[in-house]
Amino acid sequence: MNRKRRTSKQMFPLIENYLSSGINQVEFCQANGIALHVLGYWLKQYREQDKEKKQASFAPIELSESETPNLQIRFPNGLEIKIPMNC
Repeated sequence: MNRKRRTSKQMFPLIENYLSSGINQVEFCQANGIALHVLGYWLKQYREQDKEKKQASFAPIELSESETPNLQIRFPNGLEIKIPMNC
């Protein structure tokens, strides 16, 4: 049995090609000479990595001038943080 060791560096561009191709998995695998289960495995890895990136990212904040020099952060769950800004 000849097994190729593949890395995410090799496979993620292929997964991105599949996702933008508009064709089904079987057709894509036949066109690129890979097994369907290999595509499935790397598709799962890609989605998990993408999910982790989204969870670990920061949301941008915008600061506006107001009468009181405070920084307020409101979270979707209702939590509010007020930070006095001493200028």
